[in-house]
Amino acid sequence: EIDEWIIGCACSLLKKFTELLPTAKIPFFITVNISSTHLYDQRIVQIIAEAIKNTGIDPSSLWIEINESAIIIDHLAAQACLLKLKGL
Repeated sequence: EIDEWIIGCACSLLKKFTELLPTAKIPFFITVNISSTHLYDQRIVQIIAEAIKNTGIDPSSLWIEINESAIIIDHLAAQACLLKLKGL
């Protein structure tokens, strides 16, 4: 699916940058925007965890961006998902 592909590509790209410039003074990071649909999809945490594992990137270098309306829809479900992501 597109969400898996995008997250995988983002992590792969980040891995390539860190390998090409290992002595960079500023750490690299990449941001991926997650829609409310993906935020409430039970698979999103697994998809992100697998992309991190497959590429070997530092989990803190993958920034997840979520718009405010996604959290407003169901703040408890959003909170649960965000806590799982934070645990990666």
